[in-house]
Amino acid sequence: MSLIERLLDPVLLSLRVLETGCRKSVWVAAGGILSTVAIWAFHVTHTQFLSRLPGILSKIILLAVLVPPFLVVLSLAYLLFPNDSSFNSSSGPMSSYIQRQRDDKRWKIMILSGLVATANLFCMVLFAARG
Repeated sequence: MSLIERLLDPVLLSLRVLETGCRKSVWVAAGGILSTVAIWAFHVTHTQFLSRLPGILSKIILLAVLVPPFLVVLSLAYLLFPNDSSFNSSSGPMSSYIQRQRDDKRWKIMILSGLVATANLFCMVLFAARG
C-alpha cells in the first residue's frame, strides 16, 4: 500500500460514514457551519491572517479554512440525496448502469463541495483585499 493510499484511507472511510449515517451528517453539517462562522468572525477582526503566515503554518491554516465549508456541503448533499439501499446488491443487465449513476452522483457532490469551499476562500481573500 502506497503512502498516498494510506493517507487517503481514513478520508474515504469518513466519507462512507457520512454517506450512510443520517444523524452523523447532521452533526457534521452543524459543526462545519459553526466552524465556518468562527473562521469568518476571526477573519473579520484580523483580515491579514491568511497572508502573514510562514511556510507550513500557512498550509495548515489554508486547510482549516477549506475543510469546514467542504464538509457542510458534503454532509447536506448526502442528507438531501441519500443512497438507495435497495440497489446495493443488484445484479443483472442494468446493475452497471445503477452503479454508474451512484458514482456520478458522488462525483458531482464532491465537485460541488470543492467549489463551495473554494468560493468561501475566494470571498475571504476579497474581503481581506478590500479591508
